[in-house]
Amino acid sequence: MGLYTVFADWARRNGVEAAVLSFSESLPEALVEKFRRQFEADKAKVQAGGPPIITAGSDDWYSGPGDADRYWLALKARFDAEGWPAERIGSVDYSSSTVVAHTPRPDRPKWDSKGLVVGYVQSGKTTNFTAVVAKLADVQYRLVIVLSGIHNGLRRQTQVRLDQYLKDLNPDRWVTLTEESRDFVKPSHDASAALSPEKTVLAVVKKNAAVLGKLIKWLDTPNGRKALESAPVLIIDDEADQASVATGRINPLIRRLLSLMPRCTYVGYTATPFANVFVDPAQDDLYPKSFILNLPRPDGYFGPKRSSVGMPSNGKRATSRVRRTATTWCVSWPRRTSPCCVQAARSLRTGSPPP
Repeated sequence: MGLYTVFADWARRNGVEAAVLSFSESLPEALVEKFRRQFEADKAKVQAGGPPIITAGSDDWYSGPGDADRYWLALKARFDAEGWPAERIGSVDYSSSTVVAHTPRPDRPKWDSKGLVVGYVQSGKTTNFTAVVAKLADVQYRLVIVLSGIHNGLRRQTQVRLDQYLKDLNPDRWVTLTEESRDFVKPSHDASAALSPEKTVLAVVKKNAAVLGKLIKWLDTPNGRKALESAPVLIIDDEADQASVATGRINPLIRRLLSLMPRCTYVGYTATPFANVFVDPAQDDLYPKSFILNLPRPDGYFGPKRSSVGMPSNGKRATSRVRRTATTWCVSWPRRTSPCCVQAARSLRTGSPPP
């Protein structure tokens, strides 16, 4: 392991100034300054990824994966062994690093980060959040909860993918609370026993009231809450527009789950962000107050936009353009939620673009 790798790992966890101060005690000033410049350059490359639709004062801390990272390097090696083209692996690396770069620096004592990642339908959102999970586990996130839709089929499919690409590559470093054939069931041991600095806990659960209630009950104990005070937590909300917002049962349970975690990063993934950006930002809800990011269109992706070539001029194309315009306007002005909803609805109904 090179000295810069150690420096970069320290800087990601504690901040670059803390790394400079620590390494200046044992290394020449010129070498430390060289490391600092390289770290800043690496960080700038990651921050340039995107494009973000909105980012609200995010910490500038992540320079990309390091040579000592265990989870991401194992995942990357798996992609390579499966014959993925270098360009595809590079795209996953770049886009997932962009998401990680918009999360809070993990040395902060407390944070409440809520973000949204918008991707095309069936275009690699699961692969992206798998890479995000790996990279945040590499910076010592200790609990990962994936809210995987409302159906057993999607939950099982996601569980298999994460087992294959995360748990099976580092079986001694993961504690899994769910299995392919079993959603969350309250374990016999306390949550505090599972949340150790040496391992990362993973749960893939349905957005189901009974399941979420069991998970909350397991975490919401005196010992569990004490352990969560120091445990960085990642919650991935797959199909974030489905059941998570504007629902009487699931939404309050998700919010209750987040409230147990003083160091929590919530990231929703969706191809249809309307419900999420229409959440009132003034409320204590799942509004993506920290960032909204676009995933790049994958090479070779064949979606509705391309399949509409040659469509008769019957108004459907215009409606599609209006919807895209409304989406851009809504997401670009997230603080104006109420007028945004009104104008977007009006534009979709009348066919005129919003002002």
